[in-house]
Amino acid sequence: ESSRTLAEKTLRSLIDTLKRKVDELCRNYKYVLSKIGANGEVRIVGQSVDNMRLEITIDLHRTNPVEINKGAFSSGEKTLAIFAFIISLFLTAPAPILLLDEFDVYLDEPMTKKAARIIREVINDLYDIQCILTTTHRVELMRIANHVISLVYDKSQQKSIAFELNKKELESFVARGLGAHII
Repeated sequence: ESSRTLAEKTLRSLIDTLKRKVDELCRNYKYVLSKIGANGEVRIVGQSVDNMRLEITIDLHRTNPVEINKGAFSSGEKTLAIFAFIISLFLTAPAPILLLDEFDVYLDEPMTKKAARIIREVINDLYDIQCILTTTHRVELMRIANHVISLVYDKSQQKSIAFELNKKELESFVARGLGAHII
């Protein structure tokens, strides 16, 4: 009987800790969404450990926040909501390196600009992050980078070659209507 009591007490303590952490995550999510003029929540739904789940809502193009898996959101809107959630996770539990592999692939131009705005405006709050690495083909995201590195596979040498791009040259390509992919 005492083992059962200890297990129940430990489980209640873990659930309370989880709820506090999710409350902090929700505050951070609301903060990140505020940077793009949106609102939403992250919360635990369900009372017992057997039926608990995390619910993420956002109000992109809607009057009130809606669960991202129930709101008939476009793939770009869902991606932006999840991106905001990921940035919120890093605000809640920082790590020194943030890796984002083509997170923008399903974003249209307006959603890419919102993602860039999130990065640009929240970056100063990510004080524990020493480096954000992302792979992208989007000029909007390259514009906010400190360094843009191109990685090209050289078939003749059978290896990848990396070189830093001059951001002024990149901007001149874009200004002339040429894609970043030609560099």
